[in-house]
Formats: sequence, C-alpha cells, structure tokens
Amino acid sequence: GTDGNNDGTAAPVADVSVAKTLIDSSPYATGDTVTYTLVVSNLGPDTATNVEVTDVPSNLTITGVTGAGCTTFPCTIGSIASGAANDVTITVTATIDASGNFSNTASVSADETDPVSTNNIDDGTDGNNDGTAAPVADVSVAKTLIDSSPYATGDTVTYTLVVSNLGPDTATNVEVTDVPSNLTITGVTGAGCTTFPCTIGSIASGAANDVTITVTATIDTSGNFSNTASVSADETDPVATNNIDDGTDGNNDGTAAPVADVSVAKTLIDSSPYATGDTVTYTLVVSNLGPDTATNVEVTDVPSNLTITGVTGAGCTTFPCTIGSIASGAANDVTITVTATIDASGNFSNTASVSADETDPVSTNNIDDGTDGNNDGTAAPVADVSVAKTLIDSSPYATGDTVTYTLVVSNLGPDTATNVEVTDVPSNLT
Repeated sequence: GTDGNNDGTAAPVADVSVAKTLIDSSPYATGDTVTYTLVVSNLGPDTATNVEVTDVPSNLTITGVTGAGCTTFPCTIGSIASGAANDVTITVTATIDASGNFSNTASVSADETDPVSTNNIDDGTDGNNDGTAAPVADVSVAKTLIDSSPYATGDTVTYTLVVSNLGPDTATNVEVTDVPSNLTITGVTGAGCTTFPCTIGSIASGAANDVTITVTATIDTSGNFSNTASVSADETDPVATNNIDDGTDGNNDGTAAPVADVSVAKTLIDSSPYATGDTVTYTLVVSNLGPDTATNVEVTDVPSNLTITGVTGAGCTTFPCTIGSIASGAANDVTITVTATIDASGNFSNTASVSADETDPVSTNNIDDGTDGNNDGTAAPVADVSVAKTLIDSSPYATGDTVTYTLVVSNLGPDTATNVEVTDVPSNLT
C-alpha cells in the first residue's frame, strides 16, 4: 500500500457525557440557594479535546461555578483522557428565582467524533435532579397610634395596622389578628376587615400593595394600654420577626390617666318654718361615678347666713375635709352630716363642692349651691321684745294721789322689731 491508495487515517473518537446531581434536599423555597454538580466523563476510546460544557438554568440564577478551571458557562476544558479516573466535576450554586419548578439543562461536546449523543445532555427529565420551590412571601405588620397623649380612661383612640408583603411572591390567605390589652376594640375598617381575625385574599409583593386597616378602641381603665398585631400567610415566610408588632418599641402604646366622676348632693333635713337662731341639719352625699377610684377627695362647704357647728361622717370634722379614696359605684357613696345655726332672718344656703386627683369628665356635678331651690330656706326674723315698768313715786300713797311710772320697752334681738305695740292695763288707777 506504499502507493498510497490502499491505506487510511482514522479520526479520533471520544464518547463524552455529562451527569448532573442536585445536592440539596427538599423542601425548596423561592430565594433558596441550591448546589448541584456536573460530572463530565469521557468513555473514550480517545482523549477528548476542547471539551465545552454548557449549563442553561430554568427558574434559577447561577451565582457560582467552580472546578476544572470553570467560572462561568459556557466553559472549555482543554482535554479529558478516556476513563472514569479522569472524570471532571464542576460545582454550581444557584438561587431559585420564583415559586414552581426549577431545573437546568447541562450539555457537553468535544472536537472528537462522539458515537453516543444521548448522554451529551442531562436536562432533568429523569426527575430526580430538579425540584419545585414553594412560594415565599415576607409579610409584615406595623401599627401606629394616631392619637396623641394625654390619654384617660374611657377615651377613644385610633390606630392603624399597615400590612405589607416584601415578597418575592404574592401572599395569599393573609390573616391579620389584633389582641388588645386594656382596650376594647369598637371598630375595624379597611381591606374588607370588620373584626379580628381578618383574612385578606392576597397581597402582591411590593410597597405599592400595602394594606391599611384602621382600628378604633376604648381605653378600659387607667394604666398602660397596648395591642399585639400579627400577620401570617399560606406562603413560607423567611422573616418571622416582622410578623408581630406588640408595642415593645414603646412609641405606639400609651398610658391612660385615671378618671373619676365625683359629685356632691346636699339635702336639708329640717322642714320649714325656719327662724333666726334655729339649728338646721343637712347632709352631703359624695359619690364617685367612676370608672376609676377617686383619691384625695376634697370636700368643701361654704355657708351663707349659716354658722356651721358640727361636721361628722367619712372622718370629716370640719371643712375642707379630705377623704382618702372612694371606689366607683353607688355602694361606695359617702355621707357627711352637717349642723348649722341660722345667723339672721332671710335666705340661708350653702355651697358644697368636691374634687379629686383624677381627671373628672363631668364638672357640673362637682358643686351643689342650692340653685335647684329645694335644699335652702328662708328664716323668719326673731326679735325678743320686753317691757319693764318702774314706779317713780315713793310711798306713802293716798286716794287721789297722782303717781308716775315708766315703761321701758327693749329688743334683745337678734333682729329689729317692727310695729312694736305697747299696752298698759291699770288696776285701781286711772
């Protein structure tokens, strides 16, 4: 065959293949990082040269490629000798883009003739090296107290709950709960919510899709008040710390001052007629309509045309008088009994008043000044008139003598005597 027409040259043959393996086990979620390997082999019989490896991801973003000198795709490996001992492993890290199936299609080729093309691609159709990512939604809630201090028992306050979804997926069946402390919720509006818990069908990712719920509530008693708002959704939530706003930041809760509606009512016990100098008795009933206990309750009584002579009840002996505390409710009413002397003729009255340390929502019942007209009186004038006679002439006396005597008419008061009539009836005198 030296003549050259009976010999030949054989092209090299290299059966290159690629096999991918997903290292991380399920469950998978949007945003997770997964790792897989690509094992590039040459089943020969010849050495493979200029081996090009490509990997096309689906619902994945490749973030790292290492091994065999590869840092990205496509990647060219200079040569791979025949045999398993010469296998090359490339490690790939990737982030799952969104919920749903994720995969990648790895392929390999070389300059040599490849007798088996079916093993040049691994596209995950074998089902054991791909995965399905559950949706992820980072839902959060933030509450804001709208009304500024000061706060008092019984006040109505308004606050908002802003429910957000930081994504990356849409949040579904978003349940919002609000548990009040020292508050009674009276109204819930927004996002279709009218009470708690409340379910919002879905919230797309992004601040533009935030949902605001407005809540009104009444402060139950004095002291701290707060509420704990929470949110959850069907999707995996990567950040649990923003699912609750319980007011521990301190700027969206408050402290209510105590409220006590104290009142005083006076009653004149003695019936008319009244006269100057009479002693009359009246009572002061001090009440607390609440809702909180009243403390340092000061009772004052200012008389008009009366001189107070006695004060008893609730530890009071004079005015002003301080009662340590009165709990809320009629059962805790305090009665003070007062005796007084009418100073002069004419109208007499007294103005009783009460106050406490707590905020008082109704000031009109803090004073009873008798303007209702049924607990005051009018005293008739009193004048102690007298007459004293004195015989001027001394004895002896005889028939027909003229004698002289005087009548001294006096008024011992206390009032002026008017239309004073003096009568003198003689006996054996003309």
